[in-house]
Amino acid sequence: MRVYWINLDRRPDRRALMEPRLAGFDHERVAAVDGASLPTTTGPLSLYERACLESHREAWRRFLATDASCACVLEDDLRLSPGFAAFVATDSWFPAKAHVVKLDTVLQEVMLDDGGFHFSGRVLRRLRTHHESGGAYVLGREGAERFLALGEAADTPVDYVLFPRDPAWRGVNAFQVTPAVAIQEEFLDDATASVARSSIQRLTTKRRRSLSAKLRREVGRIGRDAGRAAVNAYRRHALGLEPTVVRYE
Repeated sequence: MRVYWINLDRRPDRRALMEPRLAGFDHERVAAVDGASLPTTTGPLSLYERACLESHREAWRRFLATDASCACVLEDDLRLSPGFAAFVATDSWFPAKAHVVKLDTVLQEVMLDDGGFHFSGRVLRRLRTHHESGGAYVLGREGAERFLALGEAADTPVDYVLFPRDPAWRGVNAFQVTPAVAIQEEFLDDATASVARSSIQRLTTKRRRSLSAKLRREVGRIGRDAGRAAVNAYRRHALGLEPTVVRYE
């Protein structure tokens, strides 16, 4: 399976870290879209979010230009566990009808279906809630086509396209590898993690908003929070799901 990894031209330090980690794998660097070069926006996405989304979309297009059935996409601020190799050595483990499988964790609470598929000492469980980060995942051709279409007019960051708050409602069949085989450097405390994290992740841009726009956003946030609370209560009481934190191993 080919690994497409996203890296800004102006971050050779991150490239120097990732290339040795990917030695021995079939990998291809994708030059990230630089948000600093994009025109300012008045839309819902910041320059960083637009750049990150377009960088991932380029990786999806490259994958679809091949005849491969699956591809792995990585950002350039990742630690990979020894278990990562098994998931890119073959696509035989990829669940039927899945759109995407998340390989990393950000150590937040998520909800996963009970049971799941076993592969290489790990379990692939259906993801029922949003899980931050598009740092490491495998997607199939149907998933890549779907996410390209969703990203055409996306009003949410790339990780919300891939792993929305309610994947089933959005028609996204997402799975989580547990324990995860990748994690972003920012969640680690050792010396390597002290290297500045990827500019793909770090780039932020303040945008001017009118008072009315800010009020609309706040009202929308309150409504979304109430809706999520109701949905999570349903998941707990009707489906018997409990929040869990996916560990890295």
